[in-house]
Amino acid sequence: MNDITIYMFPGLGADETIFRNLHLPGYNVKHIRWIKPLNGETIPDYAKRLQYQIDPATRPVLFGLSFGGMVAQEMAKLIDPAMTIIISSIKTQYEQPLQIKLAQKLRPHKYVPSLLAIEFDFWYPWAFGRTTKMEKSFIKKMAKGIHPDFTDWASDAAIYWDNTEIVTNLVHIHGDKDNLFPSCYIINQDFILVKGGTHFMVYNRADEVANIVLEQLETLQQVNKLRKVG
Repeated sequence: MNDITIYMFPGLGADETIFRNLHLPGYNVKHIRWIKPLNGETIPDYAKRLQYQIDPATRPVLFGLSFGGMVAQEMAKLIDPAMTIIISSIKTQYEQPLQIKLAQKLRPHKYVPSLLAIEFDFWYPWAFGRTTKMEKSFIKKMAKGIHPDFTDWASDAAIYWDNTEIVTNLVHIHGDKDNLFPSCYIINQDFILVKGGTHFMVYNRADEVANIVLEQLETLQQVNKLRKVG
């Protein structure tokens, strides 16, 4: 076991079980638990209140999925981690797709409660790509386990996330079949491509994603060794 601790930030409507197929042998992994948001709280302010879950004695790598990627980046501004890895997410407001910009104006999430959206799952194939019956059941069960107040808040906070700063030591992993955050909106196509990867690839393409993460972590280790020698 090396000295790196990977802190995993799940996505909106997700918990740590979304990462259960993602195996990173040799690394200490800890899961960030969502806490109750405050009224009108922004993602940067929320990240500050999550900071107690990061052990200052560890050498942290932040790993954020989708909405969790946004939170991880705001956390990175506070603690200067060894690396921040985001998957199926965006880096700044400039990478927001058209559907988010429309949602900012039309605010459909204010009229459709999250529990109703979860139950009427006709939109799942668009959001997550082709899934098996078992995977679809897993998504619904996981989403129902998240407190609706958090889901409603996170939906709103993600839509209005106005970040313009790209944090240092950032790795972005993205699928070219992601419908929630289409890869065509990512500036300069600045990401590691998972061909055919959807917004659900951290689960159903977990081995491929894990290999990419392990390669990035190995590079980080090698760079640090060279710095120590220098």
